[in-house]
Amino acid sequence: MHSYIARALIVVFSTIFATPALADAEKVFDALLACKPDFFSILRAERTAFGPVRIEPFENPNNSPHYPQYPQSYSEVVTFAGPIRAGDFSIVRLFQKKTVLGGEPEGYSWAFQVAESPEEVMRVLESRFGAKFVTPWVVESWSVDVGQAPDRYEHISPRLSISAYNDPGRQTTLTCAPGSDNVRHFRLPTAAETFGAPELGPPPLAQPDKLMNALVACNREVFDLLAAEKAAFGKVRIESGGGSSEKAGRATPAQTRVVFSSPVYAWGLGLTGYVQSVDATGKRLKLTWGFETLDGANQLVHVVGLRTGSEYDEREGWKVHWEAEATGYTPSPSLAIANGTSSEGVLTCSDAEMALPEPADLFLTAAQ
Repeated sequence: MHSYIARALIVVFSTIFATPALADAEKVFDALLACKPDFFSILRAERTAFGPVRIEPFENPNNSPHYPQYPQSYSEVVTFAGPIRAGDFSIVRLFQKKTVLGGEPEGYSWAFQVAESPEEVMRVLESRFGAKFVTPWVVESWSVDVGQAPDRYEHISPRLSISAYNDPGRQTTLTCAPGSDNVRHFRLPTAAETFGAPELGPPPLAQPDKLMNALVACNREVFDLLAAEKAAFGKVRIESGGGSSEKAGRATPAQTRVVFSSPVYAWGLGLTGYVQSVDATGKRLKLTWGFETLDGANQLVHVVGLRTGSEYDEREGWKVHWEAEATGYTPSPSLAIANGTSSEGVLTCSDAEMALPEPADLFLTAAQ
């Protein structure tokens, strides 16, 4: 008898503690369908239903903070350890985006990526809400027909769009882009504010602007910032080669390459590795350091120009752009941009005097 009661209690308590994770995720999904800013407060309240996450920030590479007349956009992607079941759907990722114009927020959007196809998503939602999805303007994107079931708009917003995700499995994104009236007093929280520190993969760079500005200025501060950002680059592989040079009374590797396990994003550029070299073949010692990137030389020139309010002239080098004179800032004359051999592009500085630190002091290696 006692064992029967004990087993019954186990079943009851298992049910009590197992059900909320499914119900909570479905509650958040329903909040997304309504496209109201309280989606994020509901998501924070039900955060435990989503488990460990990976957070990756992405800036639009065309962002130009020294030209406030142009919009700037900032995105974050939150990837879950595995699909999160919410009713009929399996949530894979959360996307969120902020657009700024003239230093003021202009618009927001947020989205869930789900494992189901757009056709399956629309079939379920049309059956559930009695609404009809149409695709009036954008190919492969659908929204609620405003002539259908207007009394149900409290639960499914006409500002919700359904799009095919660019994926071989033909998955779907459900995106909210509320109007300005709905977000006038709203601040989009960062992914870390909603989910806490990411448990999967390295954290995002804490100060990407400061790091990149120090690099393009060829300022020694870049080494202090690299050391402070160790965690963001994850565990790296260090490769040395190309012989050695006699420097300060001791032999040092002539070339060192630090390979990141995955790209690290700053200024919309994908940084794939760090390189430094010692060239003693000329009359003066030449020390070089910088980043390998996913982006080619032309894109690097374009992005550096936008981010520093500068432009590059083949005869005169870097100079302040006429629309950005107030910044008074241009990249260092010793900054070099080229297409790489081990990557699409390379962004480096050179100096004859600056002492280079050991890469193992700047990054986390497998042995640390």
